[in-house]
Amino acid sequence: MAKPRKRPVRKRPTPKNKRHKKTVQRRRSLKSKNRLVIIAVFFVLLALAILLNNPSSPRAVTIDYTGSHEFYFEQMAPIAQKYGNRHHIHPSLILAQSALESGFGQSDLARLHNNYFGVKRTGKEDAVTYDTEEVLGGESITVSAKFRAYDSVEASVKDYTKLVGTLPRYRGVVEAETPEAAAKALVKGGYATDPAYAQKLIQIIHTYDLGQYDQ
Repeated sequence: MAKPRKRPVRKRPTPKNKRHKKTVQRRRSLKSKNRLVIIAVFFVLLALAILLNNPSSPRAVTIDYTGSHEFYFEQMAPIAQKYGNRHHIHPSLILAQSALESGFGQSDLARLHNNYFGVKRTGKEDAVTYDTEEVLGGESITVSAKFRAYDSVEASVKDYTKLVGTLPRYRGVVEAETPEAAAKALVKGGYATDPAYAQKLIQIIHTYDLGQYDQ
């Protein structure tokens, strides 16, 4: 007669084994949390890097100039008319000067800092430093200067028209009956050191028929 098989006796885990299992579980849980933290930090840093290098940040907002010079003037015209009429400055002069100073919106000062008129810092305004050409004693020299920085194109036009429209030395610009006379008055008031500055502005006004925006 076969003897009945004995059932294997299961040993109950000792308290020591229980503590060991709990310790292992805690370590695994801690490692998982650490991985999640590292992943989260990585994505936060990645997002910050993208944000800092994003050219659409407020400081870099410019007009969407992607076409011809005529297209540039069409986009700038409403702003030039708004503030030009407010301060009695010919919009055609504002347009011509913005194009001349900013290279039709393509200079670094315009693209990155929305300064379309080469307005320099005079007080505690936000400013950036750039090299610029000045004519002194009949000679052209390169000097380092601080220029104002703006949050938008409109802020640049607004500040420029306020500057020219209120300073006594530019009174001739406000009183000028034609944009040509205004351009000459602007240079007479000391806006630029280039002796051909007024003629350059007048040429731009005539070439692109900017007088149409003075109506």
